[in-house]
Amino acid sequence: MQVDAFTLLETARANAAAKVASIEARRNFWIAYTDLSAAVLGGVSISNGADPILAADIGGSRRGH
Repeated sequence: MQVDAFTLLETARANAAAKVASIEARRNFWIAYTDLSAAVLGGVSISNGADPILAADIGGSRRGH
């Protein structure tokens, strides 16, 4: 069976678009899940457009290093 290059490219684009849509759906799910958890537990929503800042050391600078 022979397939021309245009058909292969078209199929690859459709596959890539489906993967992007899947990743965005998972991202949206986890953002909604986190917002719901924060609302139930009394936190702040992170989906207001601002990038959340994650800090490993909340106390500030590391002492003794």
